[in-house]
Amino acid sequence: MDFSKWINNEFIPNNKNYKWIKEVSSKSVKQANVSMYGWLDRNLRLWIIQELVSSV
Repeated sequence: MDFSKWINNEFIPNNKNYKWIKEVSSKSVKQANVSMYGWLDRNLRLWIIQELVSSV
Protein backbone atom coordinates (compact mmCIF):
# COMPACT_ATOMS: atom_id res chain seq x y z
CA MET A 1 0.00 0.00 0.00
CA ASP A 2 1.40 3.39 -0.90
CA PHE A 3 1.72 6.20 1.59
CA SER A 4 -1.25 8.29 0.46
CA LYS A 5 -3.63 5.31 0.64
CA TRP A 6 -2.31 4.36 4.06
CA ILE A 7 -2.60 7.87 5.53
CA ASN A 8 -6.08 8.44 4.09
CA ASN A 9 -7.55 4.99 4.74
CA GLU A 10 -5.86 3.88 7.94
CA PHE A 11 -3.99 6.58 9.80
CA ILE A 12 -6.42 9.52 9.64
CA PRO A 13 -9.59 7.49 10.38
CA ASN A 14 -7.84 6.06 13.46
CA ASN A 15 -6.32 9.38 14.55
CA LYS A 16 -9.05 12.02 14.23
CA ASN A 17 -6.81 14.77 15.62
CA TYR A 18 -4.77 14.53 12.40
CA LYS A 19 -7.76 15.13 10.12
CA TRP A 20 -6.30 18.54 9.25
CA ILE A 21 -3.53 16.78 7.26
CA LYS A 22 -6.05 15.59 4.67
CA GLU A 23 -7.76 18.99 4.52
CA VAL A 24 -4.49 20.87 4.05
CA SER A 25 -3.28 18.35 1.48
CA SER A 26 -6.54 18.60 -0.50
CA LYS A 27 -6.40 22.41 -0.51
CA SER A 28 -2.75 22.37 -1.61
CA VAL A 29 -3.45 20.00 -4.49
CA LYS A 30 -6.46 22.05 -5.56
CA GLN A 31 -4.43 25.28 -5.50
CA ALA A 32 -1.62 23.64 -7.49
CA ASN A 33 -4.12 22.49 -10.12
CA VAL A 34 -5.71 25.93 -10.31
CA SER A 35 -2.29 27.52 -10.75
CA MET A 36 -1.25 24.98 -13.40
CA TYR A 37 -4.46 25.37 -15.39
CA GLY A 38 -4.19 29.14 -15.19
CA TRP A 39 -0.62 28.99 -16.48
CA LEU A 40 -1.61 26.61 -19.29
CA ASP A 41 -4.58 28.77 -20.24
CA ARG A 42 -2.50 31.96 -20.42
CA ASN A 43 0.33 30.35 -22.36
CA LEU A 44 -1.91 28.47 -24.75
CA ARG A 45 -3.74 31.71 -25.57
CA LEU A 46 -0.41 33.46 -26.20
CA TRP A 47 0.78 30.61 -28.40
CA ILE A 48 -2.45 30.67 -30.46
CA ILE A 49 -2.17 34.43 -30.93
CA GLN A 50 1.48 34.13 -32.00
CA GLU A 51 0.60 31.38 -34.47
CA LEU A 52 -2.25 33.42 -35.92
CA VAL A 53 -0.11 36.54 -36.25
CA SER A 54 2.83 34.69 -37.79
CA SER A 55 0.61 32.96 -40.38
CA VAL A 56 -0.74 36.28 -41.69
